[in-house]
Amino acid sequence: MILPGSEWQQEIESNIRDADVILLLVTHNYLASDWCYHVDATKAMEQHESGRSRVIPIVMSPVSWLKAPFSKLQCLPPNGKPVTNWKNQEDAFQEIVLGIWEMIEPEGASEYKQSQHAREMIHTRVKDTKSKDMEDHDQNERNQVFVSYSHKDKTWLKRLQDTLKPLIRQQEILYWDDTKIKPGAKWRDEIQKALGSAKVAILLVSTHFLASDFIANEELPQLLQAAKAEGLTVLWVYVSACMYDEVAEIKEYQAAHDISRSLDSLSPAKRNVEFLRIGKAVKEAMGSDKSKNE
Repeated sequence: MILPGSEWQQEIESNIRDADVILLLVTHNYLASDWCYHVDATKAMEQHESGRSRVIPIVMSPVSWLKAPFSKLQCLPPNGKPVTNWKNQEDAFQEIVLGIWEMIEPEGASEYKQSQHAREMIHTRVKDTKSKDMEDHDQNERNQVFVSYSHKDKTWLKRLQDTLKPLIRQQEILYWDDTKIKPGAKWRDEIQKALGSAKVAILLVSTHFLASDFIANEELPQLLQAAKAEGLTVLWVYVSACMYDEVAEIKEYQAAHDISRSLDSLSPAKRNVEFLRIGKAVKEAMGSDKSKNE
């Protein structure tokens, strides 16, 4: 840190001379700076080549640095992937910290990485066991979410999948729609099996949904019968304007959100709010909403 009143150039040069490790934060602005490129980097490389310091380029953003004086050095993050290109930049900085640690204290860094790997393996095994236990429930037990939709509404199915993904990932719910049917499987048998395991049914109601003979003749009758006889919860989603109010089987069940307007007629922001309501309704119906008890 350069104190007020100090001669900054002398302070920088002094700190470069005294440094064991010198990090170069490589960006367009860094390479465009005459001072950084021709003074800082040059003096850092002199220290590196003399063996007095170690220089590590940190690639912060996409930039061409192959002609830089430090281009021959191993950079961080690994493989030179710029920090700003990482989906999760915290992961990038963790790799940077580990890389620096490995250079300064190889044994400590190695022990840490091994312990992290062991924890990850344990977490994975526990998660896999939990998943298998959930999937190995009695086939007659209703323990999953079933989605009934028209294939012409796949965009809305994807949006629902994304909404429920946190619950699925945390294994708070088991989720099924017909995209889970494996190639070569008998799709009708798979649907029947999934219908028999449904605790919550989500209906993506639209003109396409109401026009589907398969939904009307195969899926809906079984779901509605299970709702009456076995306690299955039916939630429906108002995807687009349609004559849902003419279908008694749908109208008498609870919607998962505010149906004063269809989802496709809402602004993106309001639609996000409705999908949040849908997610919470599904979570509550599956019996995992703890907020009710708070």
